[in-house]
Amino acid sequence: MDEFAAPEGELSGLSDAQKRSWRHYESIVNYLDMDPRYVLRRIQHETSFGHTDPFFTDMTSDQLVRGHIVYEFTMIDYLLELRICEHVLGPDSGGDARRPILLKLMDGMSLIRKAETVLQFYPALKSCMSLIHQVNGLRNLVAHTFDAQGRDPKRCEYKGEDIFSVGGLEKLNADIVVIHRALNEDHPL
Repeated sequence: MDEFAAPEGELSGLSDAQKRSWRHYESIVNYLDMDPRYVLRRIQHETSFGHTDPFFTDMTSDQLVRGHIVYEFTMIDYLLELRICEHVLGPDSGGDARRPILLKLMDGMSLIRKAETVLQFYPALKSCMSLIHQVNGLRNLVAHTFDAQGRDPKRCEYKGEDIFSVGGLEKLNADIVVIHRALNEDHPL
């Protein structure tokens, strides 16, 4: 077993806190379809924490979930910008010289402002505006708090589930699919 390997089969030698932390870490990494050993190698290279240190695995799980939320927020933002460009410049506007100017103008717009703009000409978005507001609020929460150990569990819920759990991620991802489908109604995924 290499020094970065998961303690598979060796959980019996760990404390209850280490076991809980390790199982939570594995569930998050597996849900996000990542390789737990790769993630450990990348992070342990930069730190002195051991792979069974609950602080290390809790921190890693926390940061993976935060990264996933920010990624999904960014993809929604990108799809909204595409819709605005298509509406203003036309569907084949990729090479249009005005596109960079329009993108620069949208840089100063919030996700909610972009969604409200798209809603004016794209009614399919109305069905998921509340979901966009929820994702925006969740992104703001995770982007402006850091401490995994000290976070208020009530503030980190998404539809009744801890967002830092697989259940919370499942609920978030189900809503992300709804938003993506609404934004791609005439452009099937």
